[in-house]
Amino acid sequence: MIPKADSLMNEYRRKMAFGNQQEKFAKAAIKAGNADKVKVLDLKGTTTPTASERLKIAEKYKDEAKKDSVNSVKLRIKKTK
Repeated sequence: MIPKADSLMNEYRRKMAFGNQQEKFAKAAIKAGNADKVKVLDLKGTTTPTASERLKIAEKYKDEAKKDSVNSVKLRIKKTK
């Protein structure tokens, strides 16, 4: 088939799944009333993102995914001509 277009569609799926996951986590934190709370994960001080940070991450990944999808379609159209 078209390897570059296929890999872009795989990236689209991966990024959309990650974006949707982050959005669900953020909405759950907001609903639970923990929107501004962070958890310390280890002794180095690594923390989890807040709900608003997660929503920004989700939006960023979904935008990138849409660009990958559009580029994939453009490659497929170019190859078929």
